[in-house]
Amino acid sequence: MYRIIFKHRPKEGQEEEFIKQWQKGSDVIQTYPGALGTKLFRKIGESGALYAMAEWESKEARDAAIVAIENDLPNAQEILHKHESYLESHETLGAFELIAESRA
Repeated sequence: MYRIIFKHRPKEGQEEEFIKQWQKGSDVIQTYPGALGTKLFRKIGESGALYAMAEWESKEARDAAIVAIENDLPNAQEILHKHESYLESHETLGAFELIAESRA
């Protein structure tokens, strides 16, 4: 499993619209092979920042999906990046590969 975690800081008063546009882009991405879900979190005790996590079967699956989206949709950049217009800043915190897991 491959995960990417992002930190987003919505502009003042723009959090709701950011979430709406982020969800639209995420919904499109989830229709492509290898996508395992996206989640958006608010860190307890930290205002103004949201954390997004995208899960994929592999990095190769994500890379292939992004290329496919760009080839399939003439307005792919708008769909995938519209949420960024509601941000003061954003950064990729990292890409992570699952190496072990335990479940109760």
